[in-house]
This record gives sequence, structure tokens and C-alpha cells, in this order.
Amino acid sequence: MARTINKAWHEKHRMPKNASLEEKIEWHTDHAKHCNCRDSKSHLLKLKALLRNKETRQNG
Repeated sequence: MARTINKAWHEKHRMPKNASLEEKIEWHTDHAKHCNCRDSKSHLLKLKALLRNKETRQNG
């Protein structure tokens, strides 16, 4: 399947400056629903793994 960008969605939904890990996960989750410009699923898995590691260190 060809990758296509939803330019209108990207223009209206900018990633927050200095976004937290939680904000990045929320943005990429929404992005995956509205745009097909990249493999968001694998990127989301990486971000969620980082969040789990962060939470483990904080609770550890």
C-alpha cells in the first residue's frame, strides 16, 4: 500500500514543542488514525516501550 500524507491533518495538528513522552504517544495514536504517511504502529510500540521503561525506573 502506498504511503500518502494527509497534509490538512498535519497542518492542523502540530506536535507540541518539547512534547512529553505521553504527549508524543497521544499525538502519534491520533496521527495513525488520520494519516498514512509512515508506519506509525512500529513507532508507537517504541514510544510505549520507552514509557514503560520510564515508569519502571520511577517505581523501581
